Amino acid sequence: MDRKNIRVGIVEDNEAIRNALEQALGGEPDMELVFSAPSAEDAPIGRLWRRIDVGVVDLDLPGASGIDVIRAVYETNPALPLLVFTTLAEQESLFRALKAGARGYIVKSDGLDGILRALRGAAQGECTISPSIAGWIIDDLQRVERARSKPVERLSPRESTVLRLLAAGKIYKEIADELSISVHTAHAHIRKIYAKFHASGRSETLRKARILGHLPPESA
Repeated sequence: MDRKNIRVGIVEDNEAIRNALEQALGGEPDMELVFSAPSAEDAPIGRLWRRIDVGVVDLDLPGASGIDVIRAVYETNPALPLLVFTTLAEQESLFRALKAGARGYIVKSDGLDGILRALRGAAQGECTISPSIAGWIIDDLQRVERARSKPVERLSPRESTVLRLLAAGKIYKEIADELSISVHTAHAHIRKIYAKFHASGRSETLRKARILGHLPPESA
């Protein structure tokens, strides 16, 4: 980089962690803290985001989520690298954050050294994923290939309807009420759908259904 300092912005609701990040950045000769905010609503808009080189965003914020912040910033400043720094080591949050525009995903158990390394890497154009969850991406790619290679038995029209209701987050009773069938019958349909997708539960079934085109892709 031409300038000496890596300019950083932070959005983190945990005061102790936010303070630790601020102190850590203050002790690094090649880094400069431009802003630090406890929520999406308190974070700056527009101008200050354009003054930083790297942003650090927690996912589990009060009010608007970290993914909302990432998406909004990415829409106006797609070249700015944004790093997720969170305790939420969950696969779905990982993929949603990356689809929203994040360039890195660091879990807080990696510590301050981990985020400082990620900040320096991001400033140099690197994409950083915490080693503790990098395997998820490999596993997901392998699941995609396995799902595509294993044929799925054709769904009946009723099963397709039940699948769409599952994707909408409906529980067994809600599905039964909407289709005017018994809960037992709804459960039987769902078991058959799981079996046809060679899946063990709702999440795996919906993921495979999206991969194979039975459902539209999930939005970020």
